[in-house]
Amino acid sequence: MKNKVVYLPILITLLTACASNIDTPALSTLSTPQLKVFSDNEIENLKYTSKGEVKGVDCSPTWFRFASSTNAINKLIEEAKDIGANGLINVTCWDSGVGPIAWCNNSATCKGEAVSYE
Repeated sequence: MKNKVVYLPILITLLTACASNIDTPALSTLSTPQLKVFSDNEIENLKYTSKGEVKGVDCSPTWFRFASSTNAINKLIEEAKDIGANGLINVTCWDSGVGPIAWCNNSATCKGEAVSYE
């Protein structure tokens, strides 16, 4: 029984490592007419008002589909629009592994700061 307990964390680590496919897409391709996604060098002289941090999560309930940062960013953009933002800064994405949502076998999370700019 003790051997099975030792192998379980190793198996979980291997399975979640194989699911890692998260890259933040090129920010220039993410902007829409209603919301612009700014790169780090674009925000240096940007005059904006923060509306707070927003997060988007893409959860795959099966091992047959990997979660994607593109889906997570689309949810992030929708959340920013919902609070009246017309811009996003400091966007980052990562593989959030198993969870954070119940029944989520693998997931991608993206976060950023929603802003209003002139």
